[in-house]
Amino acid sequence: MKGEHRVTVKLLALVCILIALGPISTLADGGDASNWVYGMYAYSAFQDSGTYGGVGVRGGATDGYDPSGNDWRIVSGPKAYFGTYHASETDGWSGPPGFYSADTRSPLPQSAGAAKTWVLYVWADPALPWTASSMTFSWANYHPLPAGMSFTLTLLSKPAGITGGPGVGSKYDLASQYAGTVSLPLFRTADGRSGYVFVFTATVIPEPPCLAALFTGLAGFGGVMRRRGG
Repeated sequence: MKGEHRVTVKLLALVCILIALGPISTLADGGDASNWVYGMYAYSAFQDSGTYGGVGVRGGATDGYDPSGNDWRIVSGPKAYFGTYHASETDGWSGPPGFYSADTRSPLPQSAGAAKTWVLYVWADPALPWTASSMTFSWANYHPLPAGMSFTLTLLSKPAGITGGPGVGSKYDLASQYAGTVSLPLFRTADGRSGYVFVFTATVIPEPPCLAALFTGLAGFGGVMRRRGG
């Protein structure tokens, strides 16, 4: 029961993160392409210590630093972390350099093949007690995702010396599941960039060729009918 209670608390916390990062779309609209967030959480078994946050888009946001509060800078402590890394010398970041557990950007243009990626680092603070041997990286989305888009999470690299856990290249289809989790061997470091590296990608899916041909055919048929009617 204690384990179930902890899982429930974590899920409720992710719901709170999603609400804080942006309005939740309704089931009726099927998801808003200009306002969606994927909640994420990295934690260790030691006192359930971890980092909440998420990635996504919202109207009015930019791909750079957003001082209005949509980007959350990580505060250090003895816990597990996940976050994006920004600095002026790496990506022209105009805000304080460092790791951010929430990174909200401008909406994707709704054209086939348009995509945005977030590089996510997962690691543990060196001060985390050695009684912890693993950490977990979880994700959840509790409102409808935009139709016509794909969302994937790929493990790009693992820390040097780490052999257990999922293999490099492991890919998770986030659009097909509202929540998921992956267990990782604990890796402590003072620089999160040497930890696990994941890539979250949101992509606008091209129309299936059969539908494109159908629409083209219907448009041509409509032109013929107009000419005959004239």
